[in-house]
Amino acid sequence: MAYTTPPTFGAGTALPASQLNILSDDIEYLYGVAQGVTGSGVQVTRSATTSIPASTSTAITFTAEVYDLGGWWSSGTAITVPSGAVPAGFASIIVHVEAELRFASDATGARAITIYKNGSAVEPGRRVAAVDGGDSTDFGMSRYVSVVAGDTLSLRVYQNSGGALDASSIVFSVMRHAPEA
Repeated sequence: MAYTTPPTFGAGTALPASQLNILSDDIEYLYGVAQGVTGSGVQVTRSATTSIPASTSTAITFTAEVYDLGGWWSSGTAITVPSGAVPAGFASIIVHVEAELRFASDATGARAITIYKNGSAVEPGRRVAAVDGGDSTDFGMSRYVSVVAGDTLSLRVYQNSGGALDASSIVFSVMRHAPEA
């Protein structure tokens, strides 16, 4: 819903329901803005494959935004919670964090992704066995995380196939869910 300019009224004018609904919708919209419940978040991707060395937790560097509602990302590995994402009167917010990727075909070992907040793992990460039969290993995870303005969120991946493996189709999303009471 977006703000709609209300109709002009004259003295003694009876208002039809359609015009009253515009006012009601505007009040709800403005309340949402004041409470910080309007959309805010970011989705970033890595446009090219990246080589992940064996048995090494590797930070993903993102190269493009799909969307950024509120200035969450400028470049690199970290998404930073902007001060405007936390409504006045609240110290923290809950964000929904999602990550997904594809590892190249290799049936050996395991694959893992972990979301990090301020350099520390948000537990638990997600670990899966490599897919057999010549298929890529595609997987993702999501978590709700409590954050404050200035916190950073990042994504690290891991594999232990015995050699470097390419990772592609990497997407990392952070969407503000609600202020924390």
